[in-house]
Order: sequence, then C-alpha cells, then structure tokens
Amino acid sequence: MALWNGKLVEIVMTAREPSAAAEHWAALLGGDPDGDAVLLGAGTRIRVVEGAQEALAEVRFQAGPELRAAVEGALTVTDPDGWRLRFDPVDEVEPLELSSPTLSHCTLGSPDPPGQRAFYESLTFLLSDQLGDFFCWLRPNPVHHSMAFARSDEANINHLAVELPDSTSFIAAIDRVVAQGGKLEFGPGRHMVGNNLFAYLRDRHGIRWELCAEMLRLDPDHPPGMYTPEDRKRSVNVFGPPPPESFIKEPGGPGPAPLEEPATEGA
Repeated sequence: MALWNGKLVEIVMTAREPSAAAEHWAALLGGDPDGDAVLLGAGTRIRVVEGAQEALAEVRFQAGPELRAAVEGALTVTDPDGWRLRFDPVDEVEPLELSSPTLSHCTLGSPDPPGQRAFYESLTFLLSDQLGDFFCWLRPNPVHHSMAFARSDEANINHLAVELPDSTSFIAAIDRVVAQGGKLEFGPGRHMVGNNLFAYLRDRHGIRWELCAEMLRLDPDHPPGMYTPEDRKRSVNVFGPPPPESFIKEPGGPGPAPLEEPATEGA
C-alpha cells in the first residue's frame, strides 16, 4: 500500500450561525477565520454550513489511487453508522507537514466499533490499535489515526482533534484557551495508544475538541496493537489522573447531521 494512501483535509460542520461558529472555532483552535470556514495548517480546514444544530456532517479526504479504487470511484460514501465521507481524487497524496495547528482526526461513538473497523479496512484503511471490541483506531497514512471508533449506545461525536507541531506549541495552545476564559475537561496528559499528548475541552456549543501533539507515525507494515479491556484504565492517561465522569459517560456531540448543500468547494 502507498505510504500516503489518503489524508484527512476537511470536516464539514453544521451550525445555526455558520460565520459566528467559524470565528469561535478559529479562536479556540488556533486557526484563521475565513467567512464560513476555519483555515488550519497543511491545507486542512473546517467548513461550516447552516444547519439545525452544531454537528458533524461530512469528513473529507484527499484520496490516492488505491483508496479511490476501493470506493470504486464514488465521490461520497456513507459508513454503517451514517457518517458521510467524501473522497477527492489525486494522483499522489501530499504528506502532512506540521507547522501550525492542523486538522488531525475524528473519534466517533459507535454502537459497533468492530463493524466500523471492517468497513474502513475495506476502504484500505489500516488498523493501528484495537482495545477489545470497545475501541479501534484506523489510518490511511502514517499518522496513527484519522478515524477512530469508541463503543457508544448510538452514533455520536466522541471528539474532533487538531494536532500541534510540538509540545511547546501544545502548551501555548492550552494557554490560549485558558486566556480566552475556557477550561479543560480532561488533561493535559498522554495517551498510551498513539502516544500523543492530549488536552480535551468543550466549546460553547458542547462539542468536544482535542488538542494533541507528538502523535505516532507508523509504517504500513506496522502490526496493530491488540489490547484487552483491562488495558483501558491505564491507556487513557499514562502520567496523570483518570478522566472525569463527563469524559467517560457523555458524548462530545450529536450524531451525523444532514448536509443540505453539497460540500464541493476545494480544501
């Protein structure tokens, strides 16, 4: 498989007031507001369209030949939990260069993580790690995960993530959130799976975001880690306190939002 088979370049969010939401998310995450969008590093972005609530409507990938062949040339597909995926064809996927806050991954609640794993593996995503039948992390390139699924009663957002270039910029990003009057729900800490630094926060709409840094990069032939449910407690935070009840029991946002207009603009 190509080292860079696909790359997460955009998420499309719905919001009752798209421009206001984009401005809020840009300030929170360290991006640049651009009308109804948030411009992030490495050509990634958050696009915001009008909707009934703040929610995730589409996940968009730059797709190389192998990924495009797996979806048989389809521009959009819907996974078993109802999440809409868009694949923009390219001859060669551009490697991700981290120099500023950059769109990282979507971790989503699922009633069937193994089923989601099987679906994404059919699209040539690779399994990076699995924690029993509770959690799985998948990638179409060396970044440890672009999509991940945690067991939940129904499809919902667990969190959406932005990666910082290094630990110094990670701490600066947390300082920026606090200076704006925000506070963390969980962290800072370090995950065992992915080995990344993390800090979770809630925006004013209740969406959970992760600021992360030092995410593992893996070769295509790297064998997946297979963890047991007993590993769950120590996997969440290797050097800090356990997560609060809200992080364990509350979703980080609603389920898939309908996309009332095609997301056809380039990333």
